[in-house]
Amino acid sequence: MTIIMDNGVVRLQGQCGLEDVEALLAAVSTGTGNVDISEVDHLHAAIFQILLAFRPALLGSPRDTFVRTWLIPVLSLRDASKPFDTPPSAGSSEQ
Repeated sequence: MTIIMDNGVVRLQGQCGLEDVEALLAAVSTGTGNVDISEVDHLHAAIFQILLAFRPALLGSPRDTFVRTWLIPVLSLRDASKPFDTPPSAGSSEQ
């Protein structure tokens, strides 16, 4: 299993696949605050969708370059309605 509960922190490790979806959903749907992604090598799209829907606080930086470069910025957005590659409008205080 690549999802481990550790003192209230959900730890994602290695290849997080489809078989891990139910465990992650159960963990984050209870309001568990933090998800440690520092040992992630791969995220199945369903795992990413759960993180996107629940937006838990993320700890660490994943080992996988694609996840770190493309997926984590999307999960870090404050306003999920805006694409992450759109720069703030002129005069906006958002950064």
